[in-house]
Amino acid sequence: MGDKCRQAMSTFETSCMSKKPGRCVRRLTPILKPVFRSANIGDWRKYNKVLIASAMSTAPEARVFDLKGTEESLFEERAAFLSNLFLVEIDGDVSAKTLTVANIGHHAIARLLERELSTPQSVAADVKKILSIARNLAMTFDMTRLDPTPAYAFLVPYGEGALPVVTMKVCTEGEMNPDRRWVMSVRTYLGPDMLKPEDHERMDGMADALRAIATEASSESITGWMEKNARPWVLGTTHPADAGRAHEAQGS
Repeated sequence: MGDKCRQAMSTFETSCMSKKPGRCVRRLTPILKPVFRSANIGDWRKYNKVLIASAMSTAPEARVFDLKGTEESLFEERAAFLSNLFLVEIDGDVSAKTLTVANIGHHAIARLLERELSTPQSVAADVKKILSIARNLAMTFDMTRLDPTPAYAFLVPYGEGALPVVTMKVCTEGEMNPDRRWVMSVRTYLGPDMLKPEDHERMDGMADALRAIATEASSESITGWMEKNARPWVLGTTHPADAGRAHEAQGS
């Protein structure tokens, strides 16, 4: 554990005694910079407190691997990643965890601009919002009954259209680096004119599932939605230039 991490955990532990979560954010923000540029309170109850910090990074050559663990990468792409730091206090015990489980390819970012969902001024904030959605799906995936071995594609409502999101493994370091990261990867953006009736049926219910988390503190609805939405998907041996409907492995 580095000095910064120890300092962050110590400051968080001290701040947990305060009834004012904003004070915790103000104390930790300068400690977490420059890696984590934003921090937010996820929960602040008497015996359960969570602070979440986020960081964006880019990789000029993210190598993509099949989930079955083959040695050779299938293709390379430019991609942006979202990393999150979770500082948690439960009944007086403090812990820290970092996650990098969401990315978006350069192709998808280009489609956001081409299909006029984003502007050059808004694209950075839009990408962060989209990656947060992918991260939440990744964190929920482990609670579903889906077999984690094969690759899956999900179709997620966003704006007036949809985001095809797939599971895959990526590596941004040395060619034989065994630390291949499992991620939910956003492949493109589909405008409303590109969606079929069956696509809308597949996506239906996500808003209600998310409301159930907020009002009932239950994950059952969102895991059920993911299980209904999931489609098996096979990563091709060539770059999927636009996995418009990822469950078909091809798109526009």
